[in-house]
Amino acid sequence: MNELSKEQEIKQAALPKGLILGGVSLLLTVFSFYFTTAITTTDVMVVLSPLIFLIIVPIIITVFFILKIRKKIGGYWTFRQATSGVFIIFLLSYVINTIGSGVIFEKLIEPDMAQKTKNVMVPAFTSILNK
Repeated sequence: MNELSKEQEIKQAALPKGLILGGVSLLLTVFSFYFTTAITTTDVMVVLSPLIFLIIVPIIITVFFILKIRKKIGGYWTFRQATSGVFIIFLLSYVINTIGSGVIFEKLIEPDMAQKTKNVMVPAFTSILNK
């Protein structure tokens, strides 16, 4: 397989993975908000849930997608090929998550999201730091 077709294959494989990661990140962002503000009752979970849902889970999903792309192209890729594939995944995910959560969810569905999050996070952090 020549380099040009391998790069095209990486880009074509990265596009749907980026869209999926963006959708999953958007769902995790919305779930994390409701989990933090309405479901959880312990201060530790209020503090840890954004870390778990917004950082750890997307990183695990991204690693899984990257390994699938690498396996699809034969197991070896150059640094440039790897960074371009990962960049496409992260860029699409960022755009979908920003439009979905930052524009649509935050502005239209839950306009007082920041205030609700602050009302839950500040007492939780204060309680944990006072222990």
